[in-house]
Amino acid sequence: MRVALKFVVVVFAIGSAIFPAARVFAGPASGSTKVPGGDAGPAKPMPRPKLVKSIVFKQGTSKISELKTLDRFAKWLQFKQDVTDIRLEGFHCEADRKKEGVSSEDMLDYLLFMARERAEAVRAALIARGMEGRNFQIVPLGMADDPGVCKVIAMAMEPEKKPEAKVEAQSSKPDDKAEAKASANRALKEAGTLGKN
Repeated sequence: MRVALKFVVVVFAIGSAIFPAARVFAGPASGSTKVPGGDAGPAKPMPRPKLVKSIVFKQGTSKISELKTLDRFAKWLQFKQDVTDIRLEGFHCEADRKKEGVSSEDMLDYLLFMARERAEAVRAALIARGMEGRNFQIVPLGMADDPGVCKVIAMAMEPEKKPEAKVEAQSSKPDDKAEAKASANRALKEAGTLGKN
């Protein structure tokens, strides 16, 4: 009997020590769902692009095949000084998947490398054309919508609109309010005498 009682006490002591610790590792209670970084608020929506250009590359390389589109994009940006944010989305193509010497384990890394390499090439070309003060966001993505085309989509993002300060209508003279109040009081006094004989 004493052995069984000691066993129950030991099990109870171990259980009471383990369950509070398990609650710590299990995370917050079901009523509170606290996620790390979750109190940052809602995600900021991406601004709308003002101009979108597709810049094509030579198959399986990071060399731009036609510079006309890039030059048009750069000239447009020269006139639009308020557009400072440029998003460059790099894509890989079917020719990249046929690269010799890349193992199947390394293929995904290679494809992302090519997508980034193309976006970096567009960034370098735009900086060479006078866009060094702009903010570039480089995003390597997956396969292009046309698998046979190696490309970068360059987007000039709409500038963020700052909220305008509300200006309250103020009187031209400081004593206009006092004069309007006195006029209203006179009207009320006169209205109070109506109907009396």
